[in-house]
Amino acid sequence: MSRPTPVYNAVSSKDELKELLKLSEKQLVIIDYHQEWCGATTAISPFLNQLWIDVDDCAKRIYIATCSAATAGTDQLIQQWSPEIKIQQQGCKPLFVLLRQGQSVGAIDGVNTPALRMLIDLYLPKLTKKEEQ
Repeated sequence: MSRPTPVYNAVSSKDELKELLKLSEKQLVIIDYHQEWCGATTAISPFLNQLWIDVDDCAKRIYIATCSAATAGTDQLIQQWSPEIKIQQQGCKPLFVLLRQGQSVGAIDGVNTPALRMLIDLYLPKLTKKEEQ
């Protein structure tokens, strides 16, 4: 039996980024917001791989999106969702924005897996009785 692994979903427009708010009604959405030249954050992969092993039905409960800062208009949305972070001063550090129930529930500046895990544990959707069986 193969190990479950996370799927990274690329966001290619501002409208796609907005759609993640709707998706967050059912799933915890984690957005890896990064510089175009840097690409999606590979340093977080071992953490996410372990999360997919540790959390029951992780793929049904967590949605991972990657979004380049070069995608037109996305910087305004990310800044709106994470006003405590200065997007223009982000440099090469990734920003992880978490969405749940149609709103931003947290942002992690840089690869800080303990802080990210804390937010995931706090906002991870519960399994329904049917899913638990």
